[in-house]
Amino acid sequence: MNAPQRIGMLIKFTAQRGQRDALAEHLASLVEVAQAEVGTQVYLVSTSPAEPDAVYLIEVYADAGGLERHNAGEKIISAKGKTETLLAGPPQVVPLSPLAGKGL
Repeated sequence: MNAPQRIGMLIKFTAQRGQRDALAEHLASLVEVAQAEVGTQVYLVSTSPAEPDAVYLIEVYADAGGLERHNAGEKIISAKGKTETLLAGPPQVVPLSPLAGKGL
């Protein structure tokens, strides 16, 4: 029997001009939610000094069920509305298949 395959994603959010810090703080406020989720293995919020309006989010889930539970969570659903008000456009999502890493 095969072990469940981890699911990951790299998401680039582009904030409205001058809203990057607010967006980063908003996404960082969800770390506590992610820590309580059984299937969420990585939830990392980052900025880049090279991109003044960008916020990056790296997510890794133990399996598809972990991702589904995360997206169905009440706090995550309610946070999406505020996230959208801070964005200059739709996020860019890169699906990942995590293979190995410290902490996984």
